[in-house]
Amino acid sequence: MPNGKPGDHPLTDILVHKRKVFDPSVDRLVRELSRFRTFPEMYALLDWLSPPPAKELEKRLREAIKQARREVAVREEEEE
Repeated sequence: MPNGKPGDHPLTDILVHKRKVFDPSVDRLVRELSRFRTFPEMYALLDWLSPPPAKELEKRLREAIKQARREVAVREEEEE
């Protein structure tokens, strides 16, 4: 059972332990998305232990970031 140590899960490796997991652009996108999403939301995004090919993973992360930014913009508009 994972206990949060390095090597347990790709997300904790990238976000907590600052390890290189995928290619640098994917790891960067994961970090960027984490600014908008909680850990549970990040975990639910996809099967991190069996991720899609790098190009597909990058595409999905970019789409998730765009969606998160749209949500932030809507919330900011509503607060004005």
